[in-house]
Amino acid sequence: MKNFYLKSTSILLPIIVFSFSVFPVISQAQTTKLDKKDIPRNLWVTMRTDFPAWDTTKVSFYINDQTLSEWTKLGGSDYYVVKATGKDFKSQAVYDTNGKLKYSKTTIKNTILPVALRQALESGEYSDWKMTGNQEVIRNFSEDRKYYKVHLEKDGKKTTLYFDRLGNRMNRMG
Repeated sequence: MKNFYLKSTSILLPIIVFSFSVFPVISQAQTTKLDKKDIPRNLWVTMRTDFPAWDTTKVSFYINDQTLSEWTKLGGSDYYVVKATGKDFKSQAVYDTNGKLKYSKTTIKNTILPVALRQALESGEYSDWKMTGNQEVIRNFSEDRKYYKVHLEKDGKKTTLYFDRLGNRMNRMG
């Protein structure tokens, strides 16, 4: 047993040291903020069509952004990340180099909840809890990929619940 531990340590230690020394370099190389003048015209056109309410003076562009870890299914390494924020929203969109939208996520704070969701809250086990805030999360402009994050409080206790657009409880979403 002692020999096994020593062999494991001698194999794993160099791997661990290498990982910690290389990972920061990889992470830094993955994020590059772009100047707006360097953005291809077709990306501007598509973005303005997809997000007409965005104030383009407050939009940031990145290439190969490290925050895309959840979107690694995109494949390839050439894509643009567009980030926009406003008073009550934040959005991220991923475009390929041809200006085609690959993924988007918009989060809107303190939105008006759908009737079905309000009814579920009023008649369910949390009917005597106070809503302290909520978020509507829309992925890829799809009603099927939309969900709501509702913050509740009662007697000093806090909880967060997740619902689909029909008022059905969901597991935690990302």
